[in-house]
Amino acid sequence: MDLVMRTSPKARAFIDEIVTQMLLLFPITRREAVGRINAAWGHLEYLGDDDLIFHERATYWAKTIYYGADAHWWLGEEGLKPLPYCE
Repeated sequence: MDLVMRTSPKARAFIDEIVTQMLLLFPITRREAVGRINAAWGHLEYLGDDDLIFHERATYWAKTIYYGADAHWWLGEEGLKPLPYCE
């Protein structure tokens, strides 16, 4: 699965870091990780070198995309359920 949004090379490399973190942290495939990123950010036309994604670390985005923005995963992940995912 490929990203649906266009990216700068820097943003693409950062998204690859997010995918790697998702694969290390959660029992999902690369396809699902990219699909979840597409679901979260696919509405954006372009992610460039100055986008807000760079204000947080890849692990933050991996967990936020997996659990959802309102999950408050930083307070503890025990009992959290991932956002539903459908291809």
